[in-house]
Amino acid sequence: MPVNSPYSIVWNKASKSEWDKLLVRCRRPNLLLMWPYAMALAKTKGKKTRFGVIHFDGNPVGAITEEQAAKFGPVKVLTCNRGPVFKDDLPDSMASLFLHFMRREYMAWKGRFFSFLPEFPDSEAMRALMKSNGWYRKGEGYRTAWLDLTLEGETLRGNLRANWRGALQKAEKTDLIVQHDSTGRYLDWLLSVYEDDKIERGFIGPAPALIRAYDEVSKSVGRLHRVHLWRCVKDSVPVAGILVVRHLTTATYLVGWTSEEGRAVNAHHLLLWRAALALKKDDVTALDLGGYNEEEAAGIANFKRGLGGEEWIGVGQYA
Repeated sequence: MPVNSPYSIVWNKASKSEWDKLLVRCRRPNLLLMWPYAMALAKTKGKKTRFGVIHFDGNPVGAITEEQAAKFGPVKVLTCNRGPVFKDDLPDSMASLFLHFMRREYMAWKGRFFSFLPEFPDSEAMRALMKSNGWYRKGEGYRTAWLDLTLEGETLRGNLRANWRGALQKAEKTDLIVQHDSTGRYLDWLLSVYEDDKIERGFIGPAPALIRAYDEVSKSVGRLHRVHLWRCVKDSVPVAGILVVRHLTTATYLVGWTSEEGRAVNAHHLLLWRAALALKKDDVTALDLGGYNEEEAAGIANFKRGLGGEEWIGVGQYA
């Protein structure tokens, strides 16, 4: 334990309800911090997750999770992905104190390898803070765009890029039928066509087994954790589908698939727009449009940017 640090972490003491209440008070809690996600990881990959309530001078101020990714004899491989999140934005001085605390916390134990993907925005100043506190950068950070669903519908539509809005208008004039499902009725269909698409196009995406496990777990904890699916049907044939995970007051766009027929009528534009409006109506405050890779999937990145969200890039992967 770091000496004289105002920070501390209390592990695995909060109940599921207490954990959710804390996350709701934090700014933009992401999918990887959620209790159903940890349960799904345990079911599909055998990973153990610890839930940490961050205290400052004894007061709870944020949340972080730690996964045991692997174990090689006495050596444990631990990861902290997309955490911590805090109730309020941290000034650099407070962030530096926390990074120092974390470095001392994990350097104090032998037989552990720790990988850290902090939920801090990328900047020269933040990279300098990481380095000055003993962290070494190993890779790029998470890149996404957050869509602010607290904005009025007219403002959201006005924020769409002109070409994106034009594609949406064309889709709205077609005979596409939009279907919504939060019961899992269409889940096998979407994951099947999505998996085929991954193989054909050679990209890496969320594992269907993990999504199914999350769907199963989320149904036992109420509507604030739920897998939502929207799909477009044309002439009785599904031509596009998306999967969005709602987690407390935020949500994440996780899976998307579109056929050639769907692309021709801009079905994906219509689905994401309808999903955003439905989530907004259900008191979701922000939609994480999902990580994207600028180099390997420039088209997807450009499509997501078209919604006019706030682009966010994490400071990187550290050890």
